[in-house]
Amino acid sequence: VDAARSFLLADNGDGGGGGRKSSLLILAGGPGTGKSTMVRALAAELNLDVMTWNDTPDEYRPTDDYSSVLPYVGQLRSFEEFL
Repeated sequence: VDAARSFLLADNGDGGGGGRKSSLLILAGGPGTGKSTMVRALAAELNLDVMTWNDTPDEYRPTDDYSSVLPYVGQLRSFEEFL
């Protein structure tokens, strides 16, 4: 938590201080380890907006007969589209 907070508060190098103007913090870890909870808590504490990426398409709605088919999109391409 302290490392993430320090990263988000660090000056972005423009000499103006006041923390980063734009940051990308990527967290990895197993389910249930507190990544999302930590991000939400830090965002509230630091008054930051959070964008999250999930590689599961929102529009996918499986049907009982498995007729729903989505074209394959790789994770890298999906992440690039998110950015």
